[in-house]
Amino acid sequence: MGATLDLLREMFPGKAMLTADDVAKVLGRDGNRAGREAVTAGLRRGDLLPGLRKVMGRWLVPITALADWIDGLAEPAQVSAPPVGPAPRSVASQPRHAMDAPRRGRLPNKVREAQRRARANHFMGEVLALLEAKSLRATLQSV
Repeated sequence: MGATLDLLREMFPGKAMLTADDVAKVLGRDGNRAGREAVTAGLRRGDLLPGLRKVMGRWLVPITALADWIDGLAEPAQVSAPPVGPAPRSVASQPRHAMDAPRRGRLPNKVREAQRRARANHFMGEVLALLEAKSLRATLQSV
């Protein structure tokens, strides 16, 4: 922790607690608003420095906790890092079906329309099956 903590103390002299913007700067995510918001979201979810809480409505991160967390990220890679090979290629030759779209946020209109059609077809199939069963039952009872 010594080297990381010393580096953080050089970056933020006299600060024992860092804000979310300071953490974004350390992680290299301070270039734009989206990067700072990603760091804030990571703090909120507990992905970055688990167990932290807001203090008086602001994220305040102890500088020692950030140094420990960063050192914890670096240690496993140094101990036994498997050889890194090329990333597996995805099968791009097969077209993606509209129903295979990822489920994050609002669905595209094509996907929502395909889902509506699938539900309608399923419902009509059930209705027709019930009607056929009733007419078959009525035919059998009349015989």
